Amino acid sequence: MKRFLLLLLISIVTYKVLTHSTVYHSVAESGACYNPQPAIIYSWHIHLIYWNSPGKDIEGALDIRDKFKEKFKNLLGPQCKSLFHQDYSCMFQNEDYPAGPFKTAQWAAFVTLDNLREMMT
Repeated sequence: MKRFLLLLLISIVTYKVLTHSTVYHSVAESGACYNPQPAIIYSWHIHLIYWNSPGKDIEGALDIRDKFKEKFKNLLGPQCKSLFHQDYSCMFQNEDYPAGPFKTAQWAAFVTLDNLREMMT
């Protein structure tokens, strides 16, 4: 239980650090990402990173994911279809392995600007 509470505390503390704006390749390629400054942010990803080792780490992370999905079920659409822009807030498929910049397992959500404030609370 102590380990789960520690994981939860670390997740809450790093929550804002582990959110980032979505990459829009067409925008960056056009140069519109740099002008005007600051760049316009269209959406966000929220990630919860956890150790993929049997036991409390996985259980705790998936419990937090399930509670997130339940709390925001009225804001979430179907599962995300790609890593990039969606027309609605959604959950990505879990990655129970290192992928991209993440060195361990993680789950993530795509968040539209109109849902960002509510989903970060």
